[in-house]
Amino acid sequence: MSQLIYEASVYTRTVSYKNFKGQTNTVELYFALDPLELMRVIAGFEPKKIKSGNPALRGKEAEISDAEQLKFVHDLACRSAGSPSDDGEVWTPFEKFSESLAGKAFLTKLASSDGDRKEFSSKVILDPFRAFVQYAVSDDSNTPSDVQQFKTMLTQMENIFKVPDPKEETLDEKKARLAAELAAMSESGPAEGTEGDNGINSPCNG
Repeated sequence: MSQLIYEASVYTRTVSYKNFKGQTNTVELYFALDPLELMRVIAGFEPKKIKSGNPALRGKEAEISDAEQLKFVHDLACRSAGSPSDDGEVWTPFEKFSESLAGKAFLTKLASSDGDRKEFSSKVILDPFRAFVQYAVSDDSNTPSDVQQFKTMLTQMENIFKVPDPKEETLDEKKARLAAELAAMSESGPAEGTEGDNGINSPCNG
């Protein structure tokens, strides 16, 4: 059996916020997914299928919407938040991350900035998994089928986290888009016109 060595990276962000007493706090937040957790996230993702009267479209993978992408990234932020021990050997999850003010400050930035979402998804998900795939490719004991499966997972993740080209929006259009994206994060179940879900349990909602 192939013994792939994977080095999990840690993404660090500094956030500032005012607490309920009006005091300004600045904290460092850490995010990481260990190799097994990362594999569970990737393998557990099941693209939604299009339900259509058109046989050419029926059963094909539906494109993920901006709101669904935001919810996925939001849930991954909650899942990956934590802190390393002083010796770097143990990772402690940040319990109830979305309920903390620091967590709320970070999640608000994710919701309001395409650039922040792109950076987070690259550092916490895509870059580590690209490295994982390279290890798989370089290991001669892996079959072509195994390698192709990893590459397919990577392509799925890249499609999920791709950021569309920026377009001009009026203030009202941006408010409406953000409101729709935030509303989607509190909803459950598949989107209209699709079947199934992405297989990811949200650690932020329960």
